[in-house]
Amino acid sequence: MTLAPGKRFGPYEVVDRIGAGGMGEVYRATDTNLKRDVAVKVLPESFASDADRLARFRREAEVLASLNHPNIAHIYGLENADGDTVIVMELVDGPTLADRIAEGPIPPDEALGIARQIADALEAAHSRQIVHRDLKPQNVKLKPDGTVKVLDFGIAKALDAEAISGGLSPVMTTPAVTQTGVILGTAAYMAPEQARGKPVDQRTDIWAFGCLLFEMLTGQPAFGGEDVMLTLARVLDRDTDVSSIPATISAAVRHTVKLCLEKDPRKRIADIRDVRLALAGTFETELPAGAEAASRPLGARAALLALAVVAIALLAGTAAWYMKPAPPEARAIVTRFDAPLPDGVTFRTAVTSVLDIAPNGEFFVFNGSDGLYRREMGETDAHMIPGTAGTVNDVVVSPDGRELAYFRFDGGTPQLVKIAISGGAPVVVVDTVARAPFGLSWESDGTLLYGQPDGIWRVSDNGGTPVHVIETGDDEQVYGPQLLPGGESVLFTLAKGNGGAGRWDQADIVVESLKSHERRVLRSGGFDARYLPTGHLTYVFENVLFASAFDVETLKLDDERVSLIQGVQTAALSGIVGGSGNYAVSSNGTLVYVPGTAGPANAAHPERGLTWVDRQGNAEALPVRADDYTIARISPDGTRVALVVGSTLPASDPLPDIYIFDLATQNLTQLTFDAAADDGPVWSRDGKRIFFRSYRQDGGAVYTIPADGGAAELLARSPTNRNPLPWSVSADGNTLLVVDSASLTHFGLATLKIDVDHELTPLIDQEGILTDPSLSPNGQWMVYYTTTDPTDVTQSEINIRPFPAVNQQRRPVGHGQNPVFSADGSEIFLFDGGGLSAAPVEYAPFRVGTPKTLFRGQYWYGVSAPNGVGGRAWDVDPKHDRFLMITMPNAQRGGSDAPTRPQIDVVVNWFEELKQRVPVERSQTTPPS
Repeated sequence: MTLAPGKRFGPYEVVDRIGAGGMGEVYRATDTNLKRDVAVKVLPESFASDADRLARFRREAEVLASLNHPNIAHIYGLENADGDTVIVMELVDGPTLADRIAEGPIPPDEALGIARQIADALEAAHSRQIVHRDLKPQNVKLKPDGTVKVLDFGIAKALDAEAISGGLSPVMTTPAVTQTGVILGTAAYMAPEQARGKPVDQRTDIWAFGCLLFEMLTGQPAFGGEDVMLTLARVLDRDTDVSSIPATISAAVRHTVKLCLEKDPRKRIADIRDVRLALAGTFETELPAGAEAASRPLGARAALLALAVVAIALLAGTAAWYMKPAPPEARAIVTRFDAPLPDGVTFRTAVTSVLDIAPNGEFFVFNGSDGLYRREMGETDAHMIPGTAGTVNDVVVSPDGRELAYFRFDGGTPQLVKIAISGGAPVVVVDTVARAPFGLSWESDGTLLYGQPDGIWRVSDNGGTPVHVIETGDDEQVYGPQLLPGGESVLFTLAKGNGGAGRWDQADIVVESLKSHERRVLRSGGFDARYLPTGHLTYVFENVLFASAFDVETLKLDDERVSLIQGVQTAALSGIVGGSGNYAVSSNGTLVYVPGTAGPANAAHPERGLTWVDRQGNAEALPVRADDYTIARISPDGTRVALVVGSTLPASDPLPDIYIFDLATQNLTQLTFDAAADDGPVWSRDGKRIFFRSYRQDGGAVYTIPADGGAAELLARSPTNRNPLPWSVSADGNTLLVVDSASLTHFGLATLKIDVDHELTPLIDQEGILTDPSLSPNGQWMVYYTTTDPTDVTQSEINIRPFPAVNQQRRPVGHGQNPVFSADGSEIFLFDGGGLSAAPVEYAPFRVGTPKTLFRGQYWYGVSAPNGVGGRAWDVDPKHDRFLMITMPNAQRGGSDAPTRPQIDVVVNWFEELKQRVPVERSQTTPPS
C-alpha cells in the first residue's frame, strides 16, 4: 500500500516515503498541531480491517506508549483514515546500526558505547514487563549526536502472523507472531526457543543483544547463513566462536557475549542489568600496581579468576530467576504466549468450561475432541491423557496436581469420576449425577463441590455419600461452586428465570454460609466467579474478565470493577445450562483462557464468512459480508445459497432470519423478516421455493416461501406440538424429511408430503437423538446419525436405512455427525470431529466403505457450534467437487493458508499485573485454607 503525499491521519500529514519493512511501510509526516516531523508506519490492510486484532494492538500500544526513555523511540498513538491505520512514532534521523556494521567492524570503544545504550533501553522496557522480541540492527538508529534509539519496541508482540507480510531473507524479518509453534522475530537474531516456537521472555532479547554485540565487534553476524533455513539451523545447532572477537576486548566482555548466547535459556544471563554492568567494567579484575611483572607467569590464572567473577555474578542472576522468588522490591516478569491445540483437535464440549490449570502452575489440561489433554508449561506439545475418551464435562485438577476430576457420560448414568494425571482407569466418586454440567471444584480439604439442578452437593474425593449443602428454588440455577478460605462459605453464581441469551450476564454472584445458609449477593451482572489468594474476585461479564478487591473476612466486594481481559470465550447454550467462562488461574498466578468474543456456540455479533474448500483443504473466500452465519444451503442448480443469519439455540439477538446470496451477482438479499426465529432452509427441487422452520405462530412449524421473495405459507405443524425442522427433500421433490424434536434429548424423524397434506407423519421415533437425515439421489436410501451426546463425535453413530421402508434394516457406517449424500450418490460426506471425511457408496450390491479423511480446519461445522452441534452447517456443491464452509470469526479467509487453530492463551505471573491494576489492602490477602 502506498500513501500519497498530503494524505492526512488526524493532525498528521504525509510528506514522503522513508522505507519499508516486514511490518509495513514507513513515511515521514508532519504533525500540524505541534509543528514537528514524525514517522507513520502503515499497518497491513488485513490487520487494520480486523476489529479484534486492532483492539488487541491498541491495548498493547497503550503499554508501549508508556515507555519514556532517551534510548527508546516513542510511540505517539494510532490514527485511521479511509480504512488505513497507521502507528505514529518519533522520527529518528540518522543511519541504522545495520548501515554502520556494513562499513565493517566497529571500534571496541564505539561498539561498547552503542551496546550500553541499547542495554539501557532494554532494561527500561523489561522493568515494565515489555519484551522487544525483534531486536536487530535495522531496529537500532544512530543519531548524529551519538544517541542510540531502539525502534519498534513491542510491535512484534502486538501484531500477529496474519498481519505480517514480506520475504524471508536471513537478515530481514520473518513473520513476527505471538503463537507458540510459529516463528517470531528475525532469523539471524532469533533465540533458539523462538525458532522452536516456545514461550519467550526477556532472555530472548538478551540473546538478540548478544548477537548485535558480536556483530558490532566482528563485522559478521553470529549466525548468518545463505538462507533462512540454514540460518535457523545454525541458531539451533552451532555454538558461537567468540575467538573471532578482537583480542583487545576484555575477557569479561568476551564472556558476557558467550553467556548472552547460551542456547539453553536456563543457562543464559537472565537480567539485562547484569549485562549492562559487565559492559561498564563492574566485574573487571585488576592487578595491584607494580605487581604486573611478578604476576606474569600467573596470567592464565588471573584471566580465569576474572572470568569466574563474571560467571558467578551473571549466572547467579540466572539461577535466581528459577530458584527463588523475586525480592520484595522487584516484580516478576509478566509473560504471555499462545498455546494452539494439536492439529485436528478442537474443544470437545460447548456447554461447560473446557480447561483447568494445576495449582502450582506447572501444567494445564483441556477438553479436546478425542480426550483430555495435558500440556506442561515448559513444553510446546500437549499429550492426550489415556482413559479420558467419551463425554467429559467440567474437568478440574486436584490440589496436589496428581489427579483430575470430571463428569463422565458414556450413554449410561452420568457419573463424577477421577483419574490419575498420567491416565488409566477412571475411579467413580459419585455414581449418579445430573446429565447437564453445573460446575465442579476440588477443594484443599479433600472434598469436591459440584452443582446440580437442585443446588450444590459436596462429597469426599475418595467417594462416599454426597451431602446436599446448598438448595435452590424451582427457577434458580447454580454454577461454579468454590469453598472460601475458612471453609464456612461457598461462592457461586446464581441464575434465575427460564433462560434466554443473556441469562448468565444477568446472574448474581453470591456467597452462602454453610451453617446459617444466609445468602449474600456480592454483585448482580456476571458469572463464573473465582476467589484468588491475592484478595481479588474475578468473574466474566459479556465475555470480559473483570476483577474487584474482595475482603474474604468481611465478605465485602469493592464497588470498583476493573476490566482485565477482553474476549474470554464462554460456554455455549448459556441460556439453558452453561454459566462457565473458559478461564482458570493457578495459585501462583498463571492465567489460562480461551480467547474469543463469545462462546463456541454463539457470539453476540460474530463475523463469520463463507469459503469454498476443496478435498485437499484449499480455500477460496466468497465475496460476502461477514455476519452471524449458522447454516448454508446451496440451490440444486448451484447458483444461489440460502443462509441463516443468527441462531435459535442458543438464541441470538436478533433472532435468525434467512437470506439468499446470488453467486453470480454477489448480491445478498434478506428473504424472511419476521421478528420470530426463522431457520432450517431447504430448497425445493426446482429451486423456486424454500421450506423452513418458523416460530411466528405459537411454537415451531414448517413454512414455505418463494425463493425470490414473497409471503410465507404455513405447511404443517407437529401433531405432538414439537419443533419440526425441515432437513432434506426427496429426489422427486414430493417428500420433505423433517427432524421432529420433543426435547433437547429426544429427536425423531418424520415426513411431510408436500402439497398433499398438512400433517407430519412419524418415520422413526425412539429414545435419543436422531437427526440430519439425507436421501440418496435415487431416493432409495436414507442416511442420518444418532447420538447420546451431540457435543461428542465418539458418542455419535451414522446409520443408513432403506427408504421409505426404514424398518427393514439398519446398517452402521461409523462414528461421525452431519452426514449427507454427494450429488451423484457415490459418497457420503460427514463431520468426523476434526474435519470432513468421505465414505464411498456402491449400489449393486449396496455397500458403504470406510470413511477416509478429506481435510481439517477450524470451520463452523455445526449449526449451534463449531464441533458439529445442532446439525450440519456446511453444504456440498452440486456442480463442483468442493464444499461451502462457514469460517470461524476472525479466521484466515481465502488463499492456501489453513484457518487459525483453536488455542489457549497463557499469562505467566499474571498476579503482578492484577495487583497493579486492582490494588487491595494487605488485610484482604488472606491465603486460602
